[in-house]
Amino acid sequence: MAAALQRLGHWEGTGTDFRRVHAVGGSEAEVGERHSASRQFRFRLALFVALTGAGAAAVALTAGWARLPGQVLLGVMFAHALELQHQCLHGTGLATARANRWAGRLLGAPMLVSYSHYRARHLRHHRYLG
Repeated sequence: MAAALQRLGHWEGTGTDFRRVHAVGGSEAEVGERHSASRQFRFRLALFVALTGAGAAAVALTAGWARLPGQVLLGVMFAHALELQHQCLHGTGLATARANRWAGRLLGAPMLVSYSHYRARHLRHHRYLG
């Protein structure tokens, strides 16, 4: 395939380079950029889990008006979960489509947001509205 692309002027490299680029999903620079984005996503995901746990503990272990800060934190974390789920549906959160699917499902479950439905509707939105 590399030879055919070279003849057409679409590929400048050896067959090994072609296989590596397509096996990992892009050039070394693109793969490095995705790895960095994935590392940032994992950090934000861990922070989300920690803060959600803190908010849930604050709500469970307090009474009356003292619960309000925990409830506000949970509301902010739910909004952040939707943003993280959005990254997953575009395939920019984690390294693989399967990992993005599972992370998206787990992020949406506490909010009763179907990842598959959200993904289908959102990608249709991009198809028609940009």
